[in-house]
Amino acid sequence: MIASLVPLAALVSLLPATPADDLAAPTSPWNTRIELRGTEIFKADLRDGPGSSSVTRVGLDVNIGYAVSPKLRLGIDVDTEGSYYSFKNATGIFPGTGKPFNDVYSSSITPIVSYVIDEEWSIFGGGLLNFAGEPEADIGDSFTGGGFFGARYALSETLSISLQFIAASRLEDDLLFIVAPGVQWQITPTVSLATEKLGLRLKAKLNESWTASLYGSYESREYRMDDDSPLPSGIVRDRSVPVGVDFTYSPSKNFGISLRGGAVVYQKFKVDDSSGDRVSEDNTKPAPFVGLAVTFSF
Repeated sequence: MIASLVPLAALVSLLPATPADDLAAPTSPWNTRIELRGTEIFKADLRDGPGSSSVTRVGLDVNIGYAVSPKLRLGIDVDTEGSYYSFKNATGIFPGTGKPFNDVYSSSITPIVSYVIDEEWSIFGGGLLNFAGEPEADIGDSFTGGGFFGARYALSETLSISLQFIAASRLEDDLLFIVAPGVQWQITPTVSLATEKLGLRLKAKLNESWTASLYGSYESREYRMDDDSPLPSGIVRDRSVPVGVDFTYSPSKNFGISLRGGAVVYQKFKVDDSSGDRVSEDNTKPAPFVGLAVTFSF
């Protein structure tokens, strides 16, 4: 994630997608999905101060589901992500040093329970556990946690809506509470529109093997610095909005490879000290990105 999130990164990197697929009766009690992903966000100049940033991310997401019965389903999502930041002369957001850190990591665990009440109503809920920071950062100080609960209503065979409530702690900040609406709409047999974490994806099936997507999302990540950092035990928060296209080749239902590209149209860095007091903040100018993901399902 991720992960961000998850992955997972910060909370929104952890948020589960509206679980319509999970709520449907599976053909096997077990299902597993594994995704390996990598993203390169190219150089972005800072708006208000000198310097620039770029980011390389790699992640692994493992999702395991088990159907206890046709109505009750259990799942767990484990997401690990490494983010490798490259700052150049970013003294505006990191006073005294233009390059305060390089490598940060996040790991998240999201258990999920879903239950089908009837043909129209389903409910779901779960927990949010996340660790994010530099490799030597204190594990306890890098932990955030919370939970979510929601309901899904099927308006028709092709359209469903949902609403979920999420609450989670943050690193040296107030409790975060989000009310997140969701939609899954099969517009035509080959075109669909669906929420995905805190974003939206329009997908079109081009043929038996290829699909294309247009998507945008809001992503939030926050990391704890270690004691030897230029910002000892401080927090760096990274908020961004990537918008892009995705072409996926799936020669079988068990394998897919996706090529992604687009632009990070909004990104904001916030830097806090170990007590959560603001040190600095700055936005970046839009920057292009490319990504590759490989998915296995069984």
